[in-house]
Amino acid sequence: MNTIALSQNTLTADDRDQIRQLIALYSAALDSFDIDTFSDCFSEDAVFEPFGPPGGPLPTPRRGRGELADIVHSFRASADAGWSVRHMTYNILVEGAGDEARATCDYLAVRATSTVFPAVTNERPAHIFASGKYFDEFRRLEGDWKFTVRRIRNDPQPHPYDRWTGEALGTRTATARNADLELNANETPPPKR
Repeated sequence: MNTIALSQNTLTADDRDQIRQLIALYSAALDSFDIDTFSDCFSEDAVFEPFGPPGGPLPTPRRGRGELADIVHSFRASADAGWSVRHMTYNILVEGAGDEARATCDYLAVRATSTVFPAVTNERPAHIFASGKYFDEFRRLEGDWKFTVRRIRNDPQPHPYDRWTGEALGTRTATARNADLELNANETPPPKR
């Protein structure tokens, strides 16, 4: 969908509200492992396109509701391992005309451990572990707005630094970094400059 001129942006306030609700429902369904609700947020032929880290490999897009349900399964597996995630979206901008729309929004993902008192168990307390931006496309189908495309761009996360110079290692994959540096887990990193 190309950029829509302001004069052609004919979505109603109700359309915009329904799209914002859909964005919130996506997060709520993902965080509660509700596969049916999560899948129903998308059109049958929807595409989820994650962006990889700059310079890194691009993850494989997921196509159709069946593959999209795998996203929920992966978060469920993480919860079974002892931590949960809460996704929060904000700065939602919506534009569109007729039965097509698009939106952008920022997101934060907070990870929490399985314990109420992490200090007692030496677990890390709740913390932001990811942030980024969604780029969404929607279509109104039988009166309801659905995602047709959801692209996610994760913000760059802090990268390890060279153990000798303190220089950031950039965005190479962990495998490449480890092969180059043969990291020693017991070594103290150099102080930052």
